Amino acid sequence: MFISSLVPLQLHSAAYQKTVIWHNPIRTQYKKETTALSQEVNQYTEEQISEIQQTQITTANKAIYIKHEMILTVIDGEICNAVLST
Repeated sequence: MFISSLVPLQLHSAAYQKTVIWHNPIRTQYKKETTALSQEVNQYTEEQISEIQQTQITTANKAIYIKHEMILTVIDGEICNAVLST
């Protein structure tokens, strides 16, 4: 099976090119995949997700609030078992 996915690395404001709205916290580690490492990375990812704050956009004197909800969805069976301790 071949799976391809598109993940935004950074989103910028169209009106203000230098304003970063979202920056994807990607980390690369050259380590052996272990249960402990899988659990550590899962905890790190969950902490990053919990720190995401809503985005406010003001246009035509109206404020629009965007709530971001991120969930861990693309993991293999081995990682899933490690994270769930099964």
